[in-house]
Amino acid sequence: MSDLVATSPLPAPSARRRLLERGAVSAEYALLTVGTITFGGVLLKIITDDAIRNQLLQIIVAIIKFLLSNFGAFAG
Repeated sequence: MSDLVATSPLPAPSARRRLLERGAVSAEYALLTVGTITFGGVLLKIITDDAIRNQLLQIIVAIIKFLLSNFGAFAG
C-alpha cells in the first residue's frame, strides 16, 4: 500500500488571491448599483417635492446674494 496522494500544486500567491476574491468584484458592483439607485431616488425626491425644492432654491439664492454683496466689486 502506498501513502502517495496525488494533489495539484498550490497556485502562486497572486493566483490564490484572485481565486479567493473572485466574488468580491460582483459584490462591489452590487453595492455600486444599490448606491447609484439610492442616490437617484434621493435626487428624484428632491426634484419632485415642492417643499424641498423651494428650500434648496432659498439656500441657493441666499448664497448668490452673499457672494454678490461681498465679492461683487471683483466682478467688473
